[in-house]
Amino acid sequence: MTSELPPEMSLLLEKVTEQLNIQTKTISETITASVLLKVEEKINPIIEENIKLKSEVENLKKRIETFEMHEKRNNVLIHGVAETVDEKTEDLSKLVISTLSEIDVQLNEGEINRIQRLGKKEHEADKIRPILLATTTLQKKIQILKNKKKMKPGSYITQDLPKDIYLKNKQKNNKEKKDNEKRKRSDTPSPQNPNGNTKNEPKMQKLDAFQYLRGRTLSLSEKTTAKN
Repeated sequence: MTSELPPEMSLLLEKVTEQLNIQTKTISETITASVLLKVEEKINPIIEENIKLKSEVENLKKRIETFEMHEKRNNVLIHGVAETVDEKTEDLSKLVISTLSEIDVQLNEGEINRIQRLGKKEHEADKIRPILLATTTLQKKIQILKNKKKMKPGSYITQDLPKDIYLKNKQKNNKEKKDNEKRKRSDTPSPQNPNGNTKNEPKMQKLDAFQYLRGRTLSLSEKTTAKN
């Protein structure tokens, strides 16, 4: 047999329980806020240091990029020029001088600062290593680039760019190419309607047919009236 508490005791117990819950919640929130504050105090310097390091890395990348651009300022890459067996530097110089003379660029050995094939030599005949040509003057490089369109089919000349800039330019060119292809497809008229008026033609055909039938009906009516 269970004894029930008097109403006064029940009310008191309820209030005490409520106060305990409030105090527990307050203590919990205080502890949580205190912990978060301490964590924030520890993390904030790390975050600030991370931001600082990222900024320094970006600045370092820009400095390296500027340095590479300066180092490559007189460089060009010649692609698609056949490689001979046991090719030596002297042979390569003569080959490049001869190749450039075909595009109206006169280059002498004194204007060559550095020349070499790039990459590991491949045994496959269809894989031709590009030639890195570093001229002694920027003017000569500019002259070569101005005449690069005169190169024979299968061979071409490009600038020697840092990797990051090369990839950015490649992505930009690919995007422009895709945009141009989309624009061409949208501008191309339908084979069924070369003028692009696909919606108006069926209406005109229906209208012409209706007028034709109406004209026939009126003509028959006039003939019937005339006979009567």
